[in-house]
Amino acid sequence: MSNVVVQRNVEEVFFIIFNQLLEQSDANIEGVLNLKKIITNYSLSKEKIQFLLPAFPCKTNNLDKVTGCDPDLGEYLVLKKFVKAIRDIQSVYEPGVIFYIFSDYHTFSEYISVDLDRHYSYANGLRDMVESLNCDDSLKIVNFEDFEDFKLLEAQEYSRALLLKYGDKDYINNFESLKLRNNKTNDTYLGLKKFMSKDQKYILAEFSDKERRKRLSQIAKGMMVQGAALDKFLLRKFGNCIRLSIHRHPMTGEKYSLNLFENYPFRTPWHNTVMFDSLSGKYVVDSFINNKNRYLAIPVVFKGKIWCLLKLSINMTSIEQPQRSIKATLYREKAGLVLDCGNLDLSIFSLSHKELSNLIKEFNSVTLRGFKKFQNRLDLESWYDRFGPLVPYKSGNINSISFCNNSYLSGIKSPVLLSWNLKWPLSYLDGNHGKYNYADITPGHFVIYAYKNKSLKQEFLTVDTALAVLRMHGKEREEFRKLTLRYPLLDGNLNYKYISHPVLMQCPLTHQDIIRWIPCNGETLSLQTSSSSEMDIQAFPEFHNESSLTQKLDEICMDDQIQISHHLMEGDVLIVNNHTTLQSIPKLSNQSELWCASLQPKSINSPWKPHNIVKLDQLG
Repeated sequence: MSNVVVQRNVEEVFFIIFNQLLEQSDANIEGVLNLKKIITNYSLSKEKIQFLLPAFPCKTNNLDKVTGCDPDLGEYLVLKKFVKAIRDIQSVYEPGVIFYIFSDYHTFSEYISVDLDRHYSYANGLRDMVESLNCDDSLKIVNFEDFEDFKLLEAQEYSRALLLKYGDKDYINNFESLKLRNNKTNDTYLGLKKFMSKDQKYILAEFSDKERRKRLSQIAKGMMVQGAALDKFLLRKFGNCIRLSIHRHPMTGEKYSLNLFENYPFRTPWHNTVMFDSLSGKYVVDSFINNKNRYLAIPVVFKGKIWCLLKLSINMTSIEQPQRSIKATLYREKAGLVLDCGNLDLSIFSLSHKELSNLIKEFNSVTLRGFKKFQNRLDLESWYDRFGPLVPYKSGNINSISFCNNSYLSGIKSPVLLSWNLKWPLSYLDGNHGKYNYADITPGHFVIYAYKNKSLKQEFLTVDTALAVLRMHGKEREEFRKLTLRYPLLDGNLNYKYISHPVLMQCPLTHQDIIRWIPCNGETLSLQTSSSSEMDIQAFPEFHNESSLTQKLDEICMDDQIQISHHLMEGDVLIVNNHTTLQSIPKLSNQSELWCASLQPKSINSPWKPHNIVKLDQLG
């Protein structure tokens, strides 16, 4: 490998680490140069770049701060952040990455008052999250039990064994004098006492003032002594790794501080709760009790447990604190939000369209259930067009779907017919579709209203394609980025024309990578390479023909981990992010009727802008 290639690799990998992972407020040239030196050594030896993060012990026992005992959206967001960085490094550095999370529960187990079962439940929950992100080959959750030094010991013995094997006797014996002579030691000690007094306040409530002060001193000293022993152990076992930390450190090259949450440096998910602020479209990271009481936040439930909190405005003066009656659930970890107002008799007009837009952007889809029903199509239109102008059809702005003949699906090779809303230009654009690109004609989101549904079997499938891309190996992702598919389009004169879409593109709204994929009804696809580069057939020989590519995309898009099967009830309003999802045709019975509308794209070159508008008598 030439020096130029090595240097290019080093700069690309460094930029990903520095830009996506590190807290940069204390950055200095010494730390930057040292990090580049470590990456250079990995690159020259063609080895996997290794990271080490001691963290993720368990949820605190203080339920004022967290949702419960198991990992929740906070942990999921942080792990997604790590996986994104891993994928990006994989895309530019062939050997790839190993990212070790070393759970430090056993290091501090004597001082945090959390039992072993809760720790293992938490660790298993983290591993399940990593597996759902398809990254368990690169992101490893490890513990003392994975090392020979501790193989013959019971888990309850790990903490004491760490101290005996790796403890610094001089540090222990001279700790009191160090506090008086070393500012850093004293500041750390006092900071730990203050932090643990809040974290353990319910445990310490039974102590007298004197006993509480004594116990806090024991906790602070014990955690610092154990932390020093852990550092020695990790240096011996992971000496070549890039050492990451959840704590503030000057960037001198020894440890690199992480920025786990945007705008909330050094806050961790095991000591806080994340709340999505629908108005700002951002996450707030604070204690559970602060978020819930300060903002009247709504608990969001996933798999039967509180997963996060949601700040939502409801403009209704006749009911005091209507948020208290809203039930919020998620179909997936970060997709498929359902807001059910039950018997509250709320009007859907009481919800902020700006806040709903942010929810659709963040969670792919929002189902509004239990709100007052629309009496006619004009009611739906007058509510939905508050998001912006709607796409016009010959029949008006609202389409009615009353029955879909399932035999239409019989010829589809893909298990389910997937696409996105307005994947083809409308018929009245025939002859002009070449002047419009994806962003010009594709609605940002669309709405489905279950006007009538007498069958509980009505389903609508959505696929989270942003998550599908995140689950890909970084190198595979870049190969897909080079591909464009040309789809056959039957025009009004029964002649075939073609329209092309890249398989992988950037979402115009969220800037995430997304998949655009349309399984064709037995028709032949044309495989093209992008103009900027050629497809690497040698790297991915299975993509050398359309049939193998179709099979691969079916496997990716039909994975259970990224699917949501929406069961629409009568009166439900479902709004779907059209860019980040692929959708099926709704399965309807002859007792069902759906009303649908689409939001016009914001593109200046949209065919529905005044300078491009087609006259109504031309609509097809």
